[in-house]
Amino acid sequence: MSNELGSFLKELREKKDLSISDLAYASGVSGAQISRIETGKREQPRPETLQKLAQGLRISYGQLAEKAGYFDGMQQSDKQEFFAYHEANSNLDLVLSEMFNQVFKLDQETKLVIIKEVGVSGKFGEHDEDIIETINKNEAVNISPDFSDMSLLQKLYLIDILSRFVRYFAVDETYLEKLYEQIKTGKIPDPYESGRELVKSIDLSDDNIKEEFSIIVDGRPLTEKEMQKILAQIRLDRQFE
Repeated sequence: MSNELGSFLKELREKKDLSISDLAYASGVSGAQISRIETGKREQPRPETLQKLAQGLRISYGQLAEKAGYFDGMQQSDKQEFFAYHEANSNLDLVLSEMFNQVFKLDQETKLVIIKEVGVSGKFGEHDEDIIETINKNEAVNISPDFSDMSLLQKLYLIDILSRFVRYFAVDETYLEKLYEQIKTGKIPDPYESGRELVKSIDLSDDNIKEEFSIIVDGRPLTEKEMQKILAQIRLDRQFE
């Protein structure tokens, strides 16, 4: 079987003069796993793994996803939307990583001002704590894992706040403004629009549902037995409708 992803990954890594250890450090993916991918022992890694590798290599996630076969059979329009989203997301992650790596050098008083700005904005919801924790770090960061389910608009809002306190010139402001308009008008899809992935429907009878979602009632996750009871009661009620 073809090892298109592995060959591409190795060629790109060597072109950037990175050892496997270097890429492991930059991406957060273990050296052993990178080696398995490059040698074809792991032909289609999970999307999360590819996202980390793309971040470490400073390339678009879509490039690795295509080599891994995730686009096979996909309609061209869907592929274009996928590429548009992930290219925008990768670019924003790079900008945020660089900005946070300047924030950590700031004095504590300035960091407290940034934290206040984040809270007052009211735009980040459940991500407030992750942002504050990252601001307070005293070392270089890779933001991708912490903010992987933050929407594109939220990342743009965060860049706007941080740009008031750090100097960043690698991305043209015109590009960010254009990106904002494309997202708002739907030209670039934003699957985490509300801060988490939009789910239009969930089939509670799906046996794999508890592996994909945490279903919570009164602050406690439902057990398998409780799920079975709920489904049994619903099916019984429907018999008498």
